[in-house]
Amino acid sequence: MAGAETCRQAQLAKCNPHIGGYVPTAVTDAAEVEAEDGKWHWVLNHLLGLLYSHNFATEPDSAEVHITELLKDAVFADKKEFTYEWHLLRVMVQELLQPLESLTNVQDVAQVFANVVQCHAWLYKCPKILHCNISMSNIMYRVKEDGCIYGILNNFDLSSLLLELKDNVSSTSLQRTGTPPFMAINLLVDAESFFYVMAVFTSHYTREVPKQSKPHVEPRSDMELLPFEDWFKAWISASCAG
Repeated sequence: MAGAETCRQAQLAKCNPHIGGYVPTAVTDAAEVEAEDGKWHWVLNHLLGLLYSHNFATEPDSAEVHITELLKDAVFADKKEFTYEWHLLRVMVQELLQPLESLTNVQDVAQVFANVVQCHAWLYKCPKILHCNISMSNIMYRVKEDGCIYGILNNFDLSSLLLELKDNVSSTSLQRTGTPPFMAINLLVDAESFFYVMAVFTSHYTREVPKQSKPHVEPRSDMELLPFEDWFKAWISASCAG
């Protein structure tokens, strides 16, 4: 097991130290290491299949370098130190996944939610990764040749290692990150974000069954004020102001 642990840590090191966030291949590779004995092989059905990934190098004369130099002595209004967070140009080609909103069967929706929650729990306990950006757009699914639906936890760009979090780092990103209005009050509690996604999905969407076409899910239009709508507007206002 010591060798597997060393290999897993090496796979998770595939992140840019200036930027944070883990390349999806690093997460998948770590899962494959953990799943070598077959005990955890099921988790691979619920992680993104990345076909290609390339990070473009930061050139010495790039905007990132010049901005970093310009802001090297910057401080916040309250005199706290300011650190500019680099950005990275990354090109990725991934398998085609389906959005949560395209599901029309209640049992399938429940299956997808169960899959991603189980996958998230496994990532937390084994590779010790916290996703940090649970949202409706990051919960997707794939349909395999046998017709089975598998929920997929997508987008690990803002993820963090638990070891970093124990060192009082709120995220590998230096700024408040996530997708409003699904961000947890406590940024280290992804489970709270799962609850918000389920609350919004079940209250803002409805299943339509037209006579001349297939069933489909669409935003509700039968209510003047949707549940949690004030919450949505408050998040948008706060995001624009902040």
